[in-house]
Amino acid sequence: MIKHAILDAAKGVPAEKISMRFHRSLAKLLLDAATEHRRETGCNTVALSGGCFQNELLLSLCHSELTQAGFSVLINRLVPCNDGGISYGQAAVAAALQTK
Repeated sequence: MIKHAILDAAKGVPAEKISMRFHRSLAKLLLDAATEHRRETGCNTVALSGGCFQNELLLSLCHSELTQAGFSVLINRLVPCNDGGISYGQAAVAAALQTK
């Protein structure tokens, strides 16, 4: 993907087009990996979380590809998908341990 992006840039392809191709390729790779995992395990649920999914374009493309393929897709709604979510989880575990 990176090689193709570099070659496109050298040919003068507009950055917007290169970016869209790159993001679509990432979404397709994720779909392929999820499909293979589903075939091997029967798992039909995919969680899209982590700092890379702060990228709304990537999140949207991945969500669309996966739902069209019949996956159940989980995304962050109330807790941030980045380090803030990790901190929240750590605080929740600490609070739960305090009550024991």
